[in-house]
Amino acid sequence: MRSTGVVPDSECSCHIMEAYMRLGDSEKVVEFFCELESSQLDFYSSPFCTCIYGTLIESLGKSGRAFEALEYFKEITRKGISKNSSVYSSLICSFASSREVKVVKDLFEEGKSKQMLRDPGLYLKIVLMYVEEGLMEKTLQIVKAMKSSKLRISDCIFCAIVNGFSKKRGFLVAIKRWKQKGFDKCVVAYSSMIVMYGKTGRPKDAMRLLAKMKERGCEPNVWIYNSLMEMHGKVNNLRQAEKLWKETKRRKVAPDKVMAGIMVGVFSRSSWIDELVKLLRDMKSEGTRLDGRIYRLSMNALMNFGLQVKAKSLQEYFAKMYLD
Repeated sequence: MRSTGVVPDSECSCHIMEAYMRLGDSEKVVEFFCELESSQLDFYSSPFCTCIYGTLIESLGKSGRAFEALEYFKEITRKGISKNSSVYSSLICSFASSREVKVVKDLFEEGKSKQMLRDPGLYLKIVLMYVEEGLMEKTLQIVKAMKSSKLRISDCIFCAIVNGFSKKRGFLVAIKRWKQKGFDKCVVAYSSMIVMYGKTGRPKDAMRLLAKMKERGCEPNVWIYNSLMEMHGKVNNLRQAEKLWKETKRRKVAPDKVMAGIMVGVFSRSSWIDELVKLLRDMKSEGTRLDGRIYRLSMNALMNFGLQVKAKSLQEYFAKMYLD
């Protein structure tokens, strides 16, 4: 455009810079901004000035040039140009990704004082940074800030904090902090805790947690049932795995491929062939797809118990419908 003597106005310039940013070309964004500054166009008084600087800062941040972005952020402050929430959000996220804790803290405090921090994704980024740095008490401060701003605390944030406390201070501390901060109403947090019980070989504690979850009116999801079935299967508590399977049926929790694989293994190892046949029949009617490993496990179990006719029927059907 400039080579033809056409000088874009502020709005056009903003859109061009945004296009370059979406292409991931931060060099072009900076180059275009510098040309804009050197032109005779007074974009500083334009209503698109904040957008232009915001695009520049976000583009630099996404390309790993956070400190360059920070210098432009300071330039906005010096020139008295208004800043919006997206400028704070993109800059803080950039520094959080590179775990620049002090810079994030300073920018966060500034943004919070100006009520500019409304993006839930920003808070998740900061929480993940603190978890990676092992600064778990700081994560609770972020949760407090979200509550004071009346922002919904996502399941991802709950889960990250629970996992972080468990890794940093041990399992019992994680449970204590989890309850203190009201995380015991979050299904994802329950799932995280049940998985940790499984990893530490504590299926009884996992079942108690499941009971507590149901008491509080939280509905277990398929991932929770998968984790419980798997941990009971590993210690050969096959009856408990079967009970959980029946519970999913009562609660109408739709089984996925993982659950199907776990129960095929449980029924095969326990010689409950009638249950295995019923499971396979249900999967057939529901159109559940199985991978080759689970298919072979089912076939072997049926053949071992002399059910060649059922195995042949299963083989024909699975060959058409189930194999990935």
